[in-house]
Amino acid sequence: MKKLFTFFIVLTTFLFSSYQSKAQSLDSAGINQYCSLDTAIMFYGFSAIGIVPGTTATVYYGDGSSTVYSPLTSGQKWGSHKYATNGIYTAKIMLRVGSTDVDSEVVTIRAYCSHVSFSIYRDNNSNCVKNTSEPLMTAFPAKIEITENSIIIDTIVAYGIANFRVQASTPYVFKLLNTPLGTSATCPSTGQYSFTTPASISNTPFAFGIQCGTTSQYDLMATVTGNFRPVSWSRIIVNAANLQSCGTQSGVLTLNISPKYTYSTATVTPTSISGNTVTWNLTGLNSLTTQTIVVQVTPTTTVSLGDTICNSVSITPTSGDVNTANNTDSRCNTVVSSFDPNAKTVKPEGYFFPGDWFTYRIDFENLGNDTAFNIHILDTLSTHLNENSIEIINSTHAMTHKLVKSGTLNILKFEFPDIMLPDSNSKLYNKGYVEFRIRTKIGIAPNTTIYNKAGIYFDINPVVMTNATENTYYFTGIKQTQKDGDVSVYPNPANDVLHVNTASNNYIEADILNTLGQILISQPIQSGNNTIDMKQLPAGIYQLLLKGNNGSKAIKIEKL
Repeated sequence: MKKLFTFFIVLTTFLFSSYQSKAQSLDSAGINQYCSLDTAIMFYGFSAIGIVPGTTATVYYGDGSSTVYSPLTSGQKWGSHKYATNGIYTAKIMLRVGSTDVDSEVVTIRAYCSHVSFSIYRDNNSNCVKNTSEPLMTAFPAKIEITENSIIIDTIVAYGIANFRVQASTPYVFKLLNTPLGTSATCPSTGQYSFTTPASISNTPFAFGIQCGTTSQYDLMATVTGNFRPVSWSRIIVNAANLQSCGTQSGVLTLNISPKYTYSTATVTPTSISGNTVTWNLTGLNSLTTQTIVVQVTPTTTVSLGDTICNSVSITPTSGDVNTANNTDSRCNTVVSSFDPNAKTVKPEGYFFPGDWFTYRIDFENLGNDTAFNIHILDTLSTHLNENSIEIINSTHAMTHKLVKSGTLNILKFEFPDIMLPDSNSKLYNKGYVEFRIRTKIGIAPNTTIYNKAGIYFDINPVVMTNATENTYYFTGIKQTQKDGDVSVYPNPANDVLHVNTASNNYIEADILNTLGQILISQPIQSGNNTIDMKQLPAGIYQLLLKGNNGSKAIKIEKL
């Protein structure tokens, strides 16, 4: 146990050192759990930024005991606590300046040593056994309802896999609440497991098998991002996919390029090019692969540093698509200089809502005078990100990735073995990138900021750190009016009633969708003020989807 704890301290010290100083706050806090005999031990680590004189931190363990760190100077602390008895505890890390509370992190500790592990997979051969060739449903947020002693105690989200700590000698029911479009739970046929945990420490695995049906439903999705410089080495990356888990779908992908740039080449030959509008006819889109197209563009006029470049993408058909809110995407980027080619970008930029997806891209370039034979990247994920939701979107070279656990931290490691990246004399070939997406957790406190940066290792050379990305869940508690073109929505966040005001007869229907794309409310609307009853919806993040003669428009809303 002592050796394990020392290893945790060393890695935590190294990784926390990469955080940048921002406002006075807890930058990250994490909890992990181990067992000594049959008693749970909580390992914790936290990093505070913007430290000023008089700052202290207190860790409350939920059993009446606590540890005070005073004075707090470096902002990096770690430790452990052993619970005398098993049970459920609420642990809290409180940051103070003098006697004023400035920030906190709260987490629930299920101090049990037994646990249940879940996997949700596609049972292609109908034998109710997870074979190595059968994929985990890692892209789908499966909900599992947990009943303990005949009382529903929790609902967890599993992206292919999940774990849950349980009491010994206790009856449980684990029920799969949802499956992807066009599928059904077949193993077990009831969609749930019922059992009593053993009296001794145990790890019980359960596998939920899912099979495809005959439905023809589909969910096309398109995204766009890019990096722009005042020279000809600028690229736009578009992605298309069908989030439906069964079958394939064809689609027409349309890219509208900023008038400040013009199309040059693409990794997939376009079907048509009309000015700055480029289209591709795509076939075989499915949920297991994403079609990625890299488009090279060149400036049409003089482009200066700091200029804003906006591009948009869309995919059709929309008729029959179960969620048209993700059929369109747009992004505005700032023109940057080429002096810092090792960079980290995030989409969306700026503000976010809990449950949003972040799309991260890490660019690297060999500026040396010799070939880079091997490259690897370490990306320490914020504790506000769901490490089980990671999806690799694209990379320029053959790459493997894995999630490394270091105490309370999750480190995403990308390896490019034998990449043989040419030196700085080969401007066309000395660059690369990897792009992935990850979902933010639900229940993030208002005004929380998520920072992210990565370290790039070229062979045995010292690490090259990227810039830090920054996203904030901005919420003032004031009910606001949100305007989007010809539509006004208020209050947002809403409580019982949402008002939708349209300036013309462009829209005839309003739908409220959850984060899974399921329609929860649907009603006709007309020009002027319309009201939508939100009382029956639980608190959370939703999409307001307006449909009509003017196409569709999606607006993010929050229910208090």
